[in-house]
Amino acid sequence: MSLVVVLAVVSVYPYQASRRLGSLYGPSTRQQIDYGFAFLEREARQGLIFLGNSRIYRGLEPTQFPGAAFNFGQDGDGPNQMYYKLQWLQERQKLPGVVVLGIDYFLFSNLDPARAEDYVDYFPESFLLDYSDHLRSQSARGRAWGEFQNQRWNRWLARRYPQSLEALLLRPPFAAKPTLTERGFYEVQARAAANARSPYLPVRRDIHRLDMQVDYFRRSLALCHQQRSRVILVMPPMNHYERQAYAAAEKRAWWRWMSGLSHDCLVLDFENSSEFRLNDFADFTHLTTSAAQRFSENLAGATRSFAP
Repeated sequence: MSLVVVLAVVSVYPYQASRRLGSLYGPSTRQQIDYGFAFLEREARQGLIFLGNSRIYRGLEPTQFPGAAFNFGQDGDGPNQMYYKLQWLQERQKLPGVVVLGIDYFLFSNLDPARAEDYVDYFPESFLLDYSDHLRSQSARGRAWGEFQNQRWNRWLARRYPQSLEALLLRPPFAAKPTLTERGFYEVQARAAANARSPYLPVRRDIHRLDMQVDYFRRSLALCHQQRSRVILVMPPMNHYERQAYAAAEKRAWWRWMSGLSHDCLVLDFENSSEFRLNDFADFTHLTTSAAQRFSENLAGATRSFAP
């Protein structure tokens, strides 16, 4: 009898925990990604697409822009994910007239294998094979996917249960459950604004560039140029603490390098925008919902001549 009870608890707990997680924390990363691809597969070609990491995903509301727009960004996306998303759109003849690419000083510094499994159903084998020497030697997609399955199970066993218990017992750090809007804006209403006592401070960022990520960025720009999609490069607003993570000389050198890549693009730098104060940030890097609406309005105004 005791064995039956144990088996029942083991079987039911993940389901109930997942439901509880969803009710507190909103859609999972995989659910968010699946929604974006399903929307763009189903809907007509968009006039404007946003691509970038969480600072774009949580920072730009497509409904503030004229015409059909969609936020195709995602937490943790880098230049490789951006490129393969553009390629996916092109294959379906849905590359938009205007593409907004989020840029950051740290954008080119990382290639996180934890991001790979979430895109395995949408991107080609070459995407997976970038992630390690081991995966590069795997010519069969199934073997590569098996490796990531093993990694996923390890993470699931080590982290899923503690996170689920925390979700069941503790209050989440949001004023309201995060929501994914119809047009792909990930709305996170934090309980309190960032301040000098934030546990995230001091902020540490890596400004060095991986050759692979630089190459993917170049390929994205070339693809857009070949398909006559106009490109807008956007540096989102930063608060004082995040700006301090970079040396002034490093930033000047980074912009000189970026100017050599972006001569065919409209480049808009909101890093030092005076319209955004410390209390406009939900944490050390993401805007609050109200500040994201203002940022979207500002960007829409600055890009009006680029409107599709």
